[in-house]
Amino acid sequence: MLSPEAALLLEAGSWTREDVQYYLFHRASRPVRDLERAGLWEQRDWPVWMNALAEDRDAVVPPARRPDEILVLVAGGPGKHSAVLPGFGASNAVTRAVRSAAQRAGQA
Repeated sequence: MLSPEAALLLEAGSWTREDVQYYLFHRASRPVRDLERAGLWEQRDWPVWMNALAEDRDAVVPPARRPDEILVLVAGGPGKHSAVLPGFGASNAVTRAVRSAAQRAGQA
């Protein structure tokens, strides 16, 4: 989740949402050995595609199967504070538009 200020800086640099997804996908990837060392590899049941990497300690594990699975959101107020909001395990995101009661009633 990017702050509006961070989003404006990226936009000024001609970054697209896809650029941000690709960057995060590659920069947040870590070798299996790093996850093991941090105690994260054995913490939970990994999806099958990640379990296939377990035999190779140098295999790089990305934060998602594909860059387009990383959701990029802009929210918040003034300031440069952005956040990572990890999903719960190997799940899929579901998004819905949030509408006011007036919008639902057709008044807005």
